[in-house]
Amino acid sequence: MTDKDLEKANELKEQIRELSGFLMTAKKVWTGKMVIKKLRPRLFFYY
Repeated sequence: MTDKDLEKANELKEQIRELSGFLMTAKKVWTGKMVIKKLRPRLFFYY
């Protein structure tokens, strides 16, 4: 394999990893396993 082939393979591997993560999240949202909660705004006091 040439350097260009290795670079392309690394790019494709990264894209596949990102898509896999996206699909897992979408599956959890679709099946109701992931519940998105809105957090209350918190007040921070700096002294």
